[in-house]
Amino acid sequence: MLAHVDGATTAATVVGDLAMAAVLLAAVAVYRRGGASLSRLAVFAAGATVLAVALAPSVDARAEGSFSAHMAQHLALTVVAAPLLVVSRPIPPFARGLPVAAPLLVGAERLLTASSRRAEVVWAVAWCAAFVVGFWAWHVPVAYEAALRHDAVHVAQHATYVVTALGFWWSVLGPLRRRHPLLVGALLFAAMAQGALATLVFAFADRPYYPSYESQGAGDIQLGGVLMSVSGVVYLVVAVVALATWLARFDRPAAAGDGHA
Repeated sequence: MLAHVDGATTAATVVGDLAMAAVLLAAVAVYRRGGASLSRLAVFAAGATVLAVALAPSVDARAEGSFSAHMAQHLALTVVAAPLLVVSRPIPPFARGLPVAAPLLVGAERLLTASSRRAEVVWAVAWCAAFVVGFWAWHVPVAYEAALRHDAVHVAQHATYVVTALGFWWSVLGPLRRRHPLLVGALLFAAMAQGALATLVFAFADRPYYPSYESQGAGDIQLGGVLMSVSGVVYLVVAVVALATWLARFDRPAAAGDGHA
């Protein structure tokens, strides 16, 4: 991993940050070339920027030395970048803006798009389960320490966070919220519950759970737990908006009837 040495940022970290910035600019350019509207472009650019910053080597190195910084990074990836990217619907613009990758992108979209409503429900529940299980699996001390010590494991950890978060938000922000609003509410509640549990586990820790953070004491772990509560707010807001949208559907026919009379 590209890390800090004696408090000074290494040349490799600077190069990594510049490379991440270049990838970000290239992605935004391809998305724009795909003919997306300015509003969707803005949403995509915001999500891609949060993703790029959270994974930038300089930020990643700081997260290695602090559990609270790691938790902030985790939240940026899963409850900020992921939903913004999903809302921006990036696959069609990328397929048009990067024709050489169009078959792969279309195949990925077909994989994510369930063939039936029953399959859609199964996919959504599976993504939610993967999202929750992935979080807790990587916060088991053995797995967490392995991610801190080995590059490949570290990459796998972040890939798990990003992929499962994208799948989860794809489920709750897609067509499922119109066809199965109660299920979407249940999935958001499940995610909110696991966030609340994480807040309790870490915010009230009496000692560091991970050997690499022993020198920082319990305060850093507790701060990470407090930060985790932010995710619950995000899930709650999305659930309220989804519920309000669903209830509004029942008002439209009545309103239309009143106007007709």
